[in-house]
Amino acid sequence: MDEDPRRTVVELAKGMEAVGTLIESLEEEAANLRRDLERATATLRTAQAEVASSVGTLEEGERARARAQRELDALRSRELRPQEAAL
Repeated sequence: MDEDPRRTVVELAKGMEAVGTLIESLEEEAANLRRDLERATATLRTAQAEVASSVGTLEEGERARARAQRELDALRSRELRPQEAAL
């Protein structure tokens, strides 16, 4: 009932070949995932830069609005003074 040693060697060789093929497949998949990650990282950095730029634009717009509001308040204040003096 002993197994033929040649058959054992052949089966081991087939198993090792299958493992080698699996390793190659996993290495290829890992390389694809690394590329995907690099692309995603680049996309994320671009998006972050766009958001930062948009935030800067919004902040500048808010500062401009605040300046315009102060100027408007000052003009209204000057308009009211002569009217109050005439009363």
